[in-house]
Amino acid sequence: MSGDSILIAAEKNSIPIPILCYHPDLKPHGACRLCLVENEKTGRLMASCVTPAAQDMVIQTASPPGPASSQKYRSSDDGRASGVLHCLQQGQPL
Repeated sequence: MSGDSILIAAEKNSIPIPILCYHPDLKPHGACRLCLVENEKTGRLMASCVTPAAQDMVIQTASPPGPASSQKYRSSDDGRASGVLHCLQQGQPL
């Protein structure tokens, strides 16, 4: 586990975390934020593909979204992210 990201450690333990921009042959950069997990101790949201796993770390992979902290990752203040999602759901090009 030494040097593994949270995502890799989870995969090795059959714990599913959704991914979009991650590919094992490329350097991870955490751009899409789809692989966000929550540090149970601090409540901090982290991209699991770029965050190193640590001994005794407790991570939530399916916690309900909080009112303030996680919502800033779900959409921008002007609603652009939700608009992009709407276009994708409608099958329209961006």
